[in-house]
Amino acid sequence: MGSEALVPVFPISMCIVTFIGLILLNIDNFLRQPFWTLVTLPFVWLMTMKLVCLLIKKMGWTMPGGFIFLSSGDEVISWSLKTDTISDTDPLFNPLQLEDCEICFLSLPFLVSGKQYKSCCGKVLCSGCMYAVKKNGGKLCPFCRTSSTLSREKKVDLLKKRVDVNDAAAIYVQGCHHDSGEYGFQQDCAKALSLWHRAGKLGCSGAYTNIGNAYFKGELGVERNMRKAKQYYELAAMECPSARHNLGLCEELVGNVNRAVKYFTIAAGCGHGDSLKRIRNIYLFGYATKVDYEKALRAYQKYLIEIRSDQRDQAAAFSDDYRYY
Repeated sequence: MGSEALVPVFPISMCIVTFIGLILLNIDNFLRQPFWTLVTLPFVWLMTMKLVCLLIKKMGWTMPGGFIFLSSGDEVISWSLKTDTISDTDPLFNPLQLEDCEICFLSLPFLVSGKQYKSCCGKVLCSGCMYAVKKNGGKLCPFCRTSSTLSREKKVDLLKKRVDVNDAAAIYVQGCHHDSGEYGFQQDCAKALSLWHRAGKLGCSGAYTNIGNAYFKGELGVERNMRKAKQYYELAAMECPSARHNLGLCEELVGNVNRAVKYFTIAAGCGHGDSLKRIRNIYLFGYATKVDYEKALRAYQKYLIEIRSDQRDQAAAFSDDYRYY
């Protein structure tokens, strides 16, 4: 999901108070203005403030503190920094365990281009192992030796067979295809959500994360609902770094900086680069300590060491399609 930023803008009441204050400071010159100026100036002032708000939100600038003022139909969130408590026994703060590649047994990268789901055997393999076969001229799946030169229709048939046997990853992938309308699947948001719900119940954390994203952004035919978004992120958080990152965003939006930093640190330790940037921004604005940022940075560097291999480096150097960090 795209990074949601906190927006340091004014609520409409503050815009009005500021405008009246400026008038009172120079009342004589204000009264000498033509009538049309007196009528339009308040409107121009408010619209200018609104454009500034939208620009800051569009650019993704982060500034903890202040207020969020969006359009009349949007949610208004006030930011008041507070000392939120963290329980050491909360399972959501337990470290994540990364899955291993079925071929080389190294931890699978977080980055999507660093791994690939194979519908022929239902395995997720790393980019290094995939590239090693291709480099040597092989055209078989590295795990089950099925031909990789099958037509798109045949690959879709294999995927559907995996769906029929309740392969959670296959169900998730088919949901993604319905979401994007690719690989011959009709674009159908309702079908995508239905498949993700099914995959989530079978243990696919990425499916619950996608459902949470839909509620967070108000997309795929559902209304924006932060409570439901957080609920699905929590279901996915035990296995999905993106869910931990998004939980951090939810906590940051309501001012729970300590919890947000904790979530971001865990996600950074699993390769989520945006989480590391998030902690850096919070630190630069004075709401996290240098120790917090250093801890997250060390966790991210440790992750890079754990997933690195010469074979994966060669794959990444060959093409960005194999980039793993």
